[in-house]
Amino acid sequence: MPFVPVVGFWSTETSIALAELQGTPGSGRYPSVIALSEDVAVLQGALGTTGIQGGTMTEIQEAVKQGALGLLRITDVTPRFHALAIDGASLFGNDRLADTGEWPLRATVSSTVAWDQSASWTLVAAGDVMMDRGVAFELRSHPEGGDYLFDGGTARITGIRCCSFFGYDYPLTERTGNRGLVRELFQGADVAMANLESAVLVDAPYHAQGFTFTADASLLDSVDAAGFDYMSLANNHVRNAGERGILTAIEELDNRGIANSGVGLAPDASQPGYVEANGMRVAIISCDAIRPGWVATATKVGTLNCKRSDVAGSIHQAKEDGADVVIVFPHWCCEYKPKPPSYAPDLAQQWFDAGADLITGAHSHIAGAIGDFDGHMTFFSMGNLIFDQDFRQSTMMGVIPEMTFSGSQLVQIELHPTLIIDGQPNLIAPEDGGQFVFDQMQVGSQGLLDY
Repeated sequence: MPFVPVVGFWSTETSIALAELQGTPGSGRYPSVIALSEDVAVLQGALGTTGIQGGTMTEIQEAVKQGALGLLRITDVTPRFHALAIDGASLFGNDRLADTGEWPLRATVSSTVAWDQSASWTLVAAGDVMMDRGVAFELRSHPEGGDYLFDGGTARITGIRCCSFFGYDYPLTERTGNRGLVRELFQGADVAMANLESAVLVDAPYHAQGFTFTADASLLDSVDAAGFDYMSLANNHVRNAGERGILTAIEELDNRGIANSGVGLAPDASQPGYVEANGMRVAIISCDAIRPGWVATATKVGTLNCKRSDVAGSIHQAKEDGADVVIVFPHWCCEYKPKPPSYAPDLAQQWFDAGADLITGAHSHIAGAIGDFDGHMTFFSMGNLIFDQDFRQSTMMGVIPEMTFSGSQLVQIELHPTLIIDGQPNLIAPEDGGQFVFDQMQVGSQGLLDY
């Protein structure tokens, strides 16, 4: 049985050395080490150490929340815990080990629950992708065109300056190398998805300002090359070019084999987009709660409305049609606020009661709250992935959740803060300024996540 070192959900630690695990508990970074009481003896034997505390799962959860290191059987790992790599090798994420026999911490235990590493797969999600206005302006100076948008690497914040033209503090930034790391994150996933925050037109007009967004169809080649398998279309900008902008978006994504959903005539707008992931059939249902007047009817091309439409019915139908995993991708909540309005948790609970497995949301333009609904996770807002809102630190920073499933069960989440520079997302480590994203998300998650 592989044993996994775990810390609290919001911890920014990523790896631990086997030598540290073999040291005296409490002498390293963590004040104590705790495992299930029945596993203490076998773990102390495997590590050649003593002093590992024993407890119940509830006691382990509380201990790691307070800063302890936990040691769990891999079959007990859930998103409540943040799993660590050992010497840089991990059992979760895009770069996970294919064979648990290579894992350095294993022990023989009696268990009725088996773990199949070959059943693992990853989902990498992101928020809003807008490719008009300031983003389109940036693309004019880059010979690689739309590919530039997904070519980001790592970056850091060098200072904070006041004030932008809207009166907000904004960060001074610089790239630190690792070009293409963002693309690798999406390409390395079994499923990669985001929200396409615009209408799509062939030879789309450029809008220098305002709130009409039309992405040129040619830019979807870059979305395809970046590894995206699905794009949500249900949002408050998809109708910015009327019905033609919606129908073109559907056609251009379909032509590239990128699944999509949330728009069209009724009842087509309520149908999921389907993707395959390691033998799992994944249904993704998109809806919009921001523009109720754009709801699809039998005669009007529009969006599936999160509040007025029977999203729960779509979830039930997806399960009846053989979906192993159902994800809802809502466009909802309040712009620039990390905490969701009361209607959003209510809808989330309804959708989970109907059989949804995960909710990934967008629209707020900032990274917002995470909620746990009886073990089902909701990302209320992942913030901007590609946008031109460089007037405010919160709108320049988002989050990319890298999620690991075992079959149909979500077992682990790795959060990647991002920083937009000249329209392009880059990964940013907590120590380089990315902690801002975690702090903002924690504020929004109060009352929704008890860990």
